Amino acid sequence: MAATSTELTLPDGLVAQLGFYFSESNLRRDRFLLRLTGADGTGGVPVATLATFNRVAALTTDEAVLARALRSIDSLVVSDDGASVRRAKPLPAVDTSPARTVYVENMPAGCSIETLRELFAPCGAVAHVAIPRCVSRDTLGFAFVEFEREEDAAAAADAMDGKSPSEGQAPLRVLLKAKWESQKRVYKVARGAANAAAAAREAEARAAAEQKEVEAAGMERTVVVISGIKRGGNVKAIRREIVAVFGAVAPVDYVDYGISNSGDPSMGYVRVRKNVPYIHQLTLPSMIYFSPLRVNPVKKKYQSANPG
Repeated sequence: MAATSTELTLPDGLVAQLGFYFSESNLRRDRFLLRLTGADGTGGVPVATLATFNRVAALTTDEAVLARALRSIDSLVVSDDGASVRRAKPLPAVDTSPARTVYVENMPAGCSIETLRELFAPCGAVAHVAIPRCVSRDTLGFAFVEFEREEDAAAAADAMDGKSPSEGQAPLRVLLKAKWESQKRVYKVARGAANAAAAAREAEARAAAEQKEVEAAGMERTVVVISGIKRGGNVKAIRREIVAVFGAVAPVDYVDYGISNSGDPSMGYVRVRKNVPYIHQLTLPSMIYFSPLRVNPVKKKYQSANPG
C-alpha cells in the first residue's frame, strides 16, 4: 500500500522556510502576509496560499504535507482541519531589529542571501538577510544582515569590518545599522548644503551673465544708412515702413529720415539696439517709396546709456 502524505519525510528546508515566513524579521516586511495576518501578525493564513509561494512550491504543493510541517513549528498554530495557520503570539510592539542589524558593503560579486548567511553565521544566529535591488534586479552594492541577538550584531561589526571574504577580494565594510544611518544623515545634510551652494553659484553666474546681456543690449547701438529712397514720398509712411522692417530683427532706437542732417532726401539713418551682422541684407518692400536702395552698415557703434 502506498504511503500517505503524513508518513512521508518532510522535504529538506520546508520547515525552516515556513518558519521564516512567520518570523518577526520577515513578517514585519512582508506586506502580502501582513494583509492576511493583520498588524499584530496573529491572523490566519490559508495553507493553500502558502502552497503557491515559489520557494514552498519548489519543495511541495501537498497541503497535507505543509500542515504537518507547520504543526512542527512551536511558534505557529494550525487549525484543526489543517486549512489555515497563525502565529501563536503577536508581533512585539517594538521593533528591535535595527539594533540587531549590520550594514554590509563591498560584497563579493554575485553574492546571494545564502552566501551572506554562511559568511556571517560564525558571528551568531542570522535571522534575516536583505540585499536591496534596483528595477533591473541588479544589486545596489550593499546588504543588511539581521541577527537574533543584539550582541551578535555588535560582534559581527567588530569581527567582519575590513575582512576579505576570500583571497584577492576587497575587504568588507561592516557597521551597525544605527551607525550607518547616522553617517547617512550627516552625508545627506552635507550633500544638501553642497548642492545648495552649487545652485547658488550657478544662479549668481546666470544673473551676472543676464546682467551683462542687459547692459550690452542697453548700450550697444548699430547705425545703418539707407540710400535710394524716392523723392516726394510720404515721410510718415516711409518712416513706418523702415521701423517695421528693421524692428523685426532688433529694437529700433530711431529713424532719421525727413529731418536728416545730410540734406539728401533719398537717404536715411536707422539705429538699432544690437549688432546684426546681416542687417545690410534687409530690403524695404514698398516700391512706391523706394527705388533700388542700399543698406550699408556704419562701422561705428554708439555707446549710449540713453538710446533714442
